[in-house]
Amino acid sequence: MQVDVLPVDIPAVMEIVFLRVILADESGLLLCAAYRPQWQGNAPLNYLSEHLDDIMAAHNCQHVVIVGDLNQHLVMRAFTDLTVVQGLHNHVNFPTHQRGGSLDPVLSDLPEACVMCRPLDRVGSSDHYAVLSSINLSAAREEEQQRVIWLWERADWEAMKRSLSATDWHTVLTGDPHHDTIAFTTVLLSLQQQFVPHRVYTTNPKDQQWFGYQCRVAADNKYRAWQHYKRHPTQVDAKQWWNLVKERQGISHQVRIPALTKPNGDLAVTSREKADLLAAEFSRKMTTGDPNRQPPALPVLVPHPFRMLSLLKMIPPRTHLPAVPADREWPSLWKEARITPVHKKRSRAEPGNYRPISLLSVVSKIFERIIGEQINKYLEENHLLSPKQFGFRKGRSTSDLLLLLSKSWHDALDAGRPSLVIALDIAGAFDSVWHHALTTKLQQLGITGDLLQLFTSYLTGRSLRVVVNGSTSSSFPVEASVPQGSVLGPILWNIYFNDLLQSSPEAAAYADDCTLSWAYERGEAQNVVQAVNRQLQDILAWGERWQVKFAPEKTQAMVITRSQGEADQLRGKLRLGPDTIPLQDTIEILGVEVDSRLQFDRHLEKVARNASSKVNLLRRMKHLLHADGLLTLYKAQRQQEEQQRHDLRDSLEHRRRVAALTVLHKAQVQRVPHLTDLGATWRRHEVGTRTVSANDLLLEVPRSHSSTHQRAFTSAAVVWWNELTTDVDVRGLSTQQIKVAAHRWLRLHPP
Repeated sequence: MQVDVLPVDIPAVMEIVFLRVILADESGLLLCAAYRPQWQGNAPLNYLSEHLDDIMAAHNCQHVVIVGDLNQHLVMRAFTDLTVVQGLHNHVNFPTHQRGGSLDPVLSDLPEACVMCRPLDRVGSSDHYAVLSSINLSAAREEEQQRVIWLWERADWEAMKRSLSATDWHTVLTGDPHHDTIAFTTVLLSLQQQFVPHRVYTTNPKDQQWFGYQCRVAADNKYRAWQHYKRHPTQVDAKQWWNLVKERQGISHQVRIPALTKPNGDLAVTSREKADLLAAEFSRKMTTGDPNRQPPALPVLVPHPFRMLSLLKMIPPRTHLPAVPADREWPSLWKEARITPVHKKRSRAEPGNYRPISLLSVVSKIFERIIGEQINKYLEENHLLSPKQFGFRKGRSTSDLLLLLSKSWHDALDAGRPSLVIALDIAGAFDSVWHHALTTKLQQLGITGDLLQLFTSYLTGRSLRVVVNGSTSSSFPVEASVPQGSVLGPILWNIYFNDLLQSSPEAAAYADDCTLSWAYERGEAQNVVQAVNRQLQDILAWGERWQVKFAPEKTQAMVITRSQGEADQLRGKLRLGPDTIPLQDTIEILGVEVDSRLQFDRHLEKVARNASSKVNLLRRMKHLLHADGLLTLYKAQRQQEEQQRHDLRDSLEHRRRVAALTVLHKAQVQRVPHLTDLGATWRRHEVGTRTVSANDLLLEVPRSHSSTHQRAFTSAAVVWWNELTTDVDVRGLSTQQIKVAAHRWLRLHPP
C-alpha cells in the first residue's frame, strides 16, 4: 500500500501520529494513532475535535480512522463530543482490558460494514488485549514494470570492437547531425543487444532502483528461508536479523515517491501521474521571468577569440567510433534528459520538494568532455575565472575553501577582531541560468564563431522526461538552466557566476555556495553594517540584471567573536533587499556546521550520531553473525570510500597531519596560487648546533594568543612542518610523494 506519514503540527506533549493511506479512487484515508495518558485529561480529544477537519482537508482525505489507547471511560463527555461532532462510530464493542473495560476504540466515519474488529491475546506484559481491525477498502497499489538488466561483466567486448570497425559508416552517416546521431545510436544499441547478455524481469513497486535481477533472486531465497524458519523455528531470535535484511533491502521504507499533491488539490497516485507532475514542476522551475529580454552589453576581455580544434579531429582512433559531426549544431537526440527525482526536505507529498538528477547520453558526454577540457585549459591559462571560485576546477576542493575561510576567521579571532560571515542562497541556481545572457558572457570571454554557435545549439531546444518506478513522463521543455549531470553544465555555471565573484572581493564560492566574510575592528560595527548592506545591494542588482534570484529566508549570517555584545550591535541591521537577515549562533557552510565561537562541536556531534546509527545496526546483529560477516557489513556502512582504503591502524590524527602537511607543501613549495594565503613566513637560515640542524626549510610559527589558534591549521601545520623537514627534504616532491613521505615519517614519529 501507499502510506505517507503526514507532517502535522502536533502539541509537543501529545502522543499522536497521522498517516495517509491512498485508496484506489485516488482519495486518502486519514489514519490517526493516539495514546491519551490519564494526566492529559480532555486535551487530546479536544485537539482532534477542533483540528480533524482541517487536517483532512489539507491532505485530501475523505475518510478517517482513529485507533489507540484513549482510556475514554474517564473522559466520556469529550469522547462523545468527538464522535458526535465528527460523525464517528466506535467499532469496538467488546472488552479490551483484562478487568473488562473497553479502553481501545476504533473510531471511523466509514459504514459499519466496512470495518470489522475482533480481540486478540495480550501482548507481552500488557494488561490490554490487542485489537485486529479489517477495513474493507481497495488501496491504491503501484503497477509492476518490466526491467532489463544488462550483464556488462559478461559482454564480448572484442566482438563488439570488431563489429564497430567493420561497420560501413559512410553508408550509415550522411552528414546531417540529427540523422547521424540517431543512426549511430541505433547501431550501438543493436550491438549492445547482440554482444551484452541481458535479462528481462518484472520488478516490484517497492524495489529500489539499484535492486537488480541478482538482488531479486537473493530476495526470493531469503523469503524461502524465512518460510522454512517459520515451519521449523529455532531457539535463536531471528526477528532482528530479518528486520535488518528488510531495512537494507528497502522493504521497510515507505514508497520512494508517495502520492503527490496536484495544483488543484487532487492526488497523483500512479507512477505515470507522479512522473508527469514532477516533470511539469521541473520544467516550470527551468525558466526565467523574461527569457526574450536583451541582456546587458559586456566588453570583450581577451584580444583574440578562442579557437577550438574540430571535434572530428579529436576522437581517438582506438575508440572505434565514427566521426559524428557536431561542430556547429548539437544533435537533438542528445538534448533530452531522463530525470530521477530525489527528495530534498520537508513534505514528500509536495512536488516542489524534489530536485532533478539528470541522466544524459553517454556518447554526448564524451563529446562534452572533449570540449570541456579545451575550454577549461583556455580559461585557466588566460586567468579568466575568479580565483575565489573553487567548484568544478582542477586542483581545487571544498577542503581548500574551508581551510582558507577558517584560517582567516581564526587569525581575526586571535587578533581580537570579529568576523561577519554571510552564506548566500541562490534560488534554483543551476535551473535558472538565462541562456541568452550566458551566450553574451561566453562572447565576453572570447568564445565566438562556430564554437559559440555550438554552445547556443547545446543550450536551446532541450527537454526532459521524469522516470518514476519505471514509468516515463511525457516530454517537457527546458527553457533555462545548465544541464545538471552533464560535463559542460558546471563549466557554464562558473562562467555565468564569474563576474559577481570578480566584483565582490569579500566573496568566495564553491559552485553556487557563496560565502561573504568581513573582518573588522571592534567599535566599527556601524561602518561594517553600511559596507555590507551596500555590497548586498550590489549583489541584488547583479541578480536583477542577470535574472538570478536570491533567497533571503535561506541566507545565513553569523558574527564570529568571543563577545556577545559585538553580535548585538549588528542584529536586525543587515538587509538583503526589503528582508532583514537574522543573525544565528551557527551556520552551515559546505556541509560543515560552525558556531559563533569558531567551534565545531555540533558538527562533530552530528557526524558521530550518523556514524553511530549505522554501527548500531551491527551491534544488534553481532550475536547472529561471524566476524567476516560483521566486517563485510561494516565496510558496506562506511560512507567514504577513501576511509576504506586507509589502514585502520592509522588514527584520525595521523590522517589529519598528513593532509595538513600536504596542503602546506602545496602552498610553500609548489606555490599553488589559490593556496598562497595558507602559507607561512620562511624562518631565517640557522647554523647547525647540537640541537638545531642546518635547515633552510623551517617556517616561523605564527604567534598565538589563544590555545584555539594554536590548534588551528595556521599554527599546528607549521609546527608539524618544522618537525618533518628536520628529517625529510621536501623540495622537489610531488603531491603524491609528499603524502607518502609524511605518512612514513609519522609512522616513525607517531603523534
